[in-house]
Formats: sequence, structure tokens, C-alpha cells
Amino acid sequence: MSSKVSHGNETLTHGRDLNALIEALDLHDLTLVGWSTGNLDLWSYVSQFGVGRLKAAVTIDMSPVPLSADPDWWVEGSIEELCMLMSQVLPSLEGTRAFWSDYAAGVMIQREMHPGEMEYILDMSARTPHNTCVALFASAVLSDYYAAAKEVSEKLPSLMFIAEHWPEVAEPFMHKHFPGTKTHVMGGHLMVYEYPDQWNRVLEDFLSGMS
Repeated sequence: MSSKVSHGNETLTHGRDLNALIEALDLHDLTLVGWSTGNLDLWSYVSQFGVGRLKAAVTIDMSPVPLSADPDWWVEGSIEELCMLMSQVLPSLEGTRAFWSDYAAGVMIQREMHPGEMEYILDMSARTPHNTCVALFASAVLSDYYAAAKEVSEKLPSLMFIAEHWPEVAEPFMHKHFPGTKTHVMGGHLMVYEYPDQWNRVLEDFLSGMS
């Protein structure tokens, strides 16, 4: 389990941490898989260390540019919505828990969850210290990894999973800006958890198609 620290809770450090692990194990021909803000850590690694050790990249349901004033771009929310979250909701423990509860029920999982399942998801998220959670959220929404995602799209076999609640925005954005990256629409944001067999089949088909 990773230690919990008060510094380095942003995507640049995560990319450097990933590189340190890859170099320590002397890994090559890797397929990196990122989910949500983990996409940003993947692109952070690429932006700093390139794609020389990679074979492919799989990203799950988050844009490389989470915040933009361009209405045609795939983003996490409007500037006004994200500013409100940062300034009025996430500063308190109660606001953070309420936000993640609404997000889990409305965005992550498509079916209705039983109370124990919701508590499990909220408990997992609460294991990250509150100040770290806020720092990570700020780093994520203010990230810009357009160039790294472009490099992945042009140099590696790559796949982006997109949740069913926004393909009309996300798919045209990906096809226009990153045409070398395949897209697949399925489930909610936590599709890997809700539809593991279906998600694994899509991933296996993608990986087998590279050989």
C-alpha cells in the first residue's frame, strides 16, 4: 500500500513515481492502463519520459484537458461548476462526502446501489485524507496533457473507454484531436467494477488485435 504524504499529491509527481517504478523493475513493452484521474498520471509519465518503454496505452473515461472554455471540448464540467466545487463544496468533509455520494450514484454506477455498496465505495474514497483529496482534485481539473495524449495517439496502439452519459461530446472530441486512439462506449464512470466481464472482453480484443 502506498504511504500517505502531505506533498507530491499532483500529476507531475505521480508520473515521476511511475517512472521510478518502471525503471527499478526494468520494465519494457508495457501496456499502461489508467482510470479516471489515473489517465492524467499515464499522460504525465509520457510527457516527462516518452513512450520508449511502452507497447500500448488504455485510458478510461477522462479527457486529457479536464477544464476548457471551448464548448466543443470534452471537460469535467464548466468553469463555473468546477470553481464552485473547489471553493464551496470540497473544503468541508461534509461537502466532500456529499459530492462523492452524488457522483457515485449519478455518474459512477448505472444501476441502483444497495446501501452497503454505497458505503463501501464511500469508505474506500474516505481512506484518502481530506487535504490530499482536495489537492488531487485541483491538480486533476487544472491539468493539460493534450500534447502527451497526442503523442500516445500517434505513436502507440491506444484505446479510450467512454461512459454512456457523454459520448456525444467525448467521442467527437477524441476522433477530432486524437484520431489514432480507438474509443469504446460502455457503462458508467466505474464501468470496470459494474461490468467486469464485458470490459475485460473489450480490453482483451484490443490487446489481441495488436499482435
